[in-house]
Amino acid sequence: LLVWAIGNIVVGLLLANHNKKHLERKSFYLANAAWNVVNLILAVGTIVMLSSLVPAHLQLKQIIYQFFTFEKLLLLNIGLDIAYVAIGCFLVERGKHTRKITFEGYGRALWLQGGFLFLLDLCLYILNSYFNQKYAIFILF
Repeated sequence: LLVWAIGNIVVGLLLANHNKKHLERKSFYLANAAWNVVNLILAVGTIVMLSSLVPAHLQLKQIIYQFFTFEKLLLLNIGLDIAYVAIGCFLVERGKHTRKITFEGYGRALWLQGGFLFLLDLCLYILNSYFNQKYAIFILF
């Protein structure tokens, strides 16, 4: 997520500046850059939080509990990702009907970001579920 965010911010700002005359493209690139400022904050915050954990101080039950909590968070995120894509569809259609092409650019940016985050969260959910099933037996002891 960190690399995705930095790349989108840099490329988004450069291409928005390059496409000053094409309002839809400019709004697409600016929306991508803005969206990824949030992704950057989340990624850095997660890295800081994880770097403060000392695995030796955690019990196995705590670790497994965190896996299950993370799984629920990923399901919530997957739902939000679908909502982002749906809102993007709304914005594109709204832009077509009102002839506000900036809405179309924002909507397409939501398609891209929501789609990427959906795939990321889905992959993390599948991996996390695999490890939850593999090590869930330890919760009983």
